[in-house]
Amino acid sequence: MESPRPAGKPLDLEGVYLCPVCHHGHLRGLALMDAFGCSFCRHIFAADLAQGTVRLEDSPQRLVWRWQGQGWQLVRPARPALGMEVWVLAGALILVPTLMVGVAYWLFPPLPDAPLVWFPLFWTGLTLVSHALWVGWLMAEYYQPPVYTTWRMRLARWLNRLSWLE
Repeated sequence: MESPRPAGKPLDLEGVYLCPVCHHGHLRGLALMDAFGCSFCRHIFAADLAQGTVRLEDSPQRLVWRWQGQGWQLVRPARPALGMEVWVLAGALILVPTLMVGVAYWLFPPLPDAPLVWFPLFWTGLTLVSHALWVGWLMAEYYQPPVYTTWRMRLARWLNRLSWLE
């Protein structure tokens, strides 16, 4: 297996580079294209060799990295990635269902001697946790942080190995 490109070399399609997304795989040039592909996370990157940049193509987010000769530097977009409307929507998706369940528990409390007196409070907490996990998963799928991408690929490979055992 080829090692990543030595430090100080300019970006070219014959080189092998550490993936800027997952930090585990290696970018290699794709045949007959000005693009790279990662051997681990399988992302596709369009290359601009004149500027020494690669752009993530298979994601809705416009991420661009510049090769510094030793490693990648993320080129920051002009405007912030998460606007206030995203945070408001995320908060509403987490809090509104939790408040609905909590208000129902407060308005109609269980009888003190009921066998499952703990269940409405448990259900309210479960609603909060499950909706927070759901919103977190949606954000991770959209923004594809390196840790999330790495673990998702490891899980896919592990499940693929398990499917061969059957």
